[in-house]
Amino acid sequence: MKTIQDCIQFTNENPICQLATVEGDQPRVRILGF
Repeated sequence: MKTIQDCIQFTNENPICQLATVEGDQPRVRILGF
């Protein structure tokens, strides 16, 4: 299991990521920047 510190470290090391979701039958990819 990951700790919140692991999540914070990952976010700091990877400030731009892509999140894939599905809306109905349409796939979506969103770019997130932290």
